[in-house]
Amino acid sequence: MSAQGGSVKSLTINGRRMSAPADADFNVYLGGPENAGEPNGDGTARKISTGKLWSIANGSVVIDHDRGDQEYLHDVSELSDVPIAIEYVNGDVFQGTGFLTGEYPYSSQSASANIELMGPGNLTKQ
Repeated sequence: MSAQGGSVKSLTINGRRMSAPADADFNVYLGGPENAGEPNGDGTARKISTGKLWSIANGSVVIDHDRGDQEYLHDVSELSDVPIAIEYVNGDVFQGTGFLTGEYPYSSQSASANIELMGPGNLTKQ
């Protein structure tokens, strides 16, 4: 089977489903170790593994003012360890526990907000 790319359908943050614009292009890191190589004096090498948080970044969610989405993001940004899921257009869902990071500026032109989420452990396929 060949790889399939495409839109993210939605993010669910602490139980609230938020649609993603069809052209949003998220960067998703499932978490786990980040590996690097270091040389030894005798010409051999060693592998250095550093733990890294999972992350969902560089994408955006639709902001519906009738639902209070912008206020919801503000409120949830004060929480940690909330359930988070990302659903792809092909139906795959990855889930983890984490938090909202950085700023999430609202764009009045596109009715969306850039968003970044991260957390400990791994995003796992459901």
